[in-house]
Amino acid sequence: MKHRGCLLPAGLAGLALSLSIAPARAQVPVACTPTPIEVVRSRGGTIDYLGSVSNIPDLCRVVRSGEAGDYYYGVWKSDWPGAGQAYPALKTVINGGLNSKASFITRSFPGMQWVDTLVNEGLEYVSVDGRPYATLRVMHEREGIEGNTYHSRITVWRDVNTGAALRTYEQQISGQSYGPDTTWQAVKVQPIPPGKAG
Repeated sequence: MKHRGCLLPAGLAGLALSLSIAPARAQVPVACTPTPIEVVRSRGGTIDYLGSVSNIPDLCRVVRSGEAGDYYYGVWKSDWPGAGQAYPALKTVINGGLNSKASFITRSFPGMQWVDTLVNEGLEYVSVDGRPYATLRVMHEREGIEGNTYHSRITVWRDVNTGAALRTYEQQISGQSYGPDTTWQAVKVQPIPPGKAG
């Protein structure tokens, strides 16, 4: 059975069908993981999701390949350009249902400005280590303006129960790619190993 671009084993066909009648919690993914977890990626190292930042439930403490930061919905770092606009846009798109869309302008420095568009592309299953995870697929399109010719689409599949990214895919249209580690698949999701610094 083909479902939004991924081939599901026959045993998962009924599971995919049940997704459309799943409880409301599965329809609106959590912002941050309730318990710390580690996502081992096919490339680019690990991502540790440590939970919400104190008093800000939509801001998640994340460690990517050893570098810690606070990310809105685990996606947009709070000190990146555009964070003030990205947060409400992510909230609208993630909680708004299929085809919800939000756009805003990000200005980094002269010559580096874009229209950022986020789109809710619906629920989809991603298999990690033989286990199916219900995910929300969110596409981020970035298109340069005012002479900037950069253009890309990066899609992230977020686990509805933890908010963790389990897959990303970069479609580079023009300009320089973010690099080979931008496209990856989770190979394991597990509790953070004891003794690992967060």
